[in-house]
Amino acid sequence: MTVTVEVGAATRLYCVLGCPVRHTLSPVMQSAALKSCGIDACYLAFEVEPEDLEEAVRGAWKLGFCGLNLTVPHKVAGMALCRELDESAALTGAVNTLVRGDKGWKGYNTDAAGFVRAVRQDLGFRPEKAKALVYGTGGAARAAICGLAAGGVKYIFVAGRSFDSASALAGEFSARLKGAAIKAVKEESAPKVLDAGDLLASATPLGLKAGSGWPWDLKRFAGGVLVYDMAYGQGPTPLQREAAEAGFAAASGLSMLVWQGAEGFSLWTGREPPVDVMKKAVLTHQAG
Repeated sequence: MTVTVEVGAATRLYCVLGCPVRHTLSPVMQSAALKSCGIDACYLAFEVEPEDLEEAVRGAWKLGFCGLNLTVPHKVAGMALCRELDESAALTGAVNTLVRGDKGWKGYNTDAAGFVRAVRQDLGFRPEKAKALVYGTGGAARAAICGLAAGGVKYIFVAGRSFDSASALAGEFSARLKGAAIKAVKEESAPKVLDAGDLLASATPLGLKAGSGWPWDLKRFAGGVLVYDMAYGQGPTPLQREAAEAGFAAASGLSMLVWQGAEGFSLWTGREPPVDVMKKAVLTHQAG
């Protein structure tokens, strides 16, 4: 799906910064939303290396951009580039949405709420009655942990390629979040912690590419575990396909993209987000 935008001197500018960023559907989704609301605006995508993030964010400010999205691997580093942080960002320790203020960027995290809404909708996950295992230790994992705790999950397990990193993240959130027991587990023992109806969430890009280092044969998990890949690609991700072939209910991060993007749209424009338009744009593009 292609959205044509006429750009003039008064056109508002928005963009997403990431590395890599060529796969992102944010421009398709947000451009469709802006156009449907009659807003004179343009949404772009820029590939920015980690060492260039500060210069890019400051440059966007000087160029008059009204809002930014930060995606992998910039969500944690972006915290320091905000003049002010919303409670959602301060609690999560990561930002994915920047809103132009009077004197600088205000950072928000819309991923946490978007994630929980997506797993409820796509998988029928009931946080208040289940446990969850989050694989990853970056910004996406932070959002998943916060969203799950806010949603009522009582036991959250964290695993990653580095057990030390997983332990540090679990310890940080154990001290910060109340009401949920958050514990790191080693990769080899992680499949044992979940039962039917529990959630396995991949908060890394590993599920996007077959043979890329995903640590588990899903058949090691109990039947009925729900699998959510926070990443997305063209069609089902390899992890999503593997899960479906093994008999697990599975979904990719497409609906999370829509829900976090809808909240970002509202923060930028003050308008009710056209969620149906955003969903249609993403699905139409996916269908080719």
